[in-house]
Amino acid sequence: QAQRRMGIIAMEHLDEQGIEAFNALLAQTPPPDPAAVQSFFTAKIPDFESKMQEAMMQFADEFVAAAKK
Repeated sequence: QAQRRMGIIAMEHLDEQGIEAFNALLAQTPPPDPAAVQSFFTAKIPDFESKMQEAMMQFADEFVAAAKK
């Protein structure tokens, strides 16, 4: 769930050209490793690390709130 959410957030911050470049990266054989994907997002998205940290904190808050129900 957390990785899916991170991917969605990252895609929201890419422009059309960035999305095309990301699709080309994913189409490589063999597929890129997680470090290559991380490097791509870091290069293409300003403040990528802080955006992901914020997203993970929000996910954690939602997880804790759901667990209390």
